[in-house]
Amino acid sequence: MRLIDADALIKVMTDGIAPSTKDGGFEHPFDILRAIDNAPTIELNQWVSVKDKPPEENVDVQIYIPEHYPQKYDVAHIEKIKHPAYEGDFYWSGKVAYGSKYVTHWQPLSEPYKGE
Repeated sequence: MRLIDADALIKVMTDGIAPSTKDGGFEHPFDILRAIDNAPTIELNQWVSVKDKPPEENVDVQIYIPEHYPQKYDVAHIEKIKHPAYEGDFYWSGKVAYGSKYVTHWQPLSEPYKGE
């Protein structure tokens, strides 16, 4: 299995880089498969800067809080509402709530163990 960057794939498909018909559909199903094959791979343990790209709202991710002691890592999700205790347009909600300025990086969670 390969994780792909869905945002990059959507950009390729909507920017007309892949062959398409006048109505925006693809001429051949293989064009879609080729676009998927060429989509950038996302590696697990790939930390993303919050400044570059925040995660989707209400999706749990692993976060890095460099100034938090003793635990610098947590699992949380963004809630895009203003909270009186925190600056910014959103805050991170997990076991503990964090102001948006404290979390610097995030990464997707790995798939949960499904047993044997």
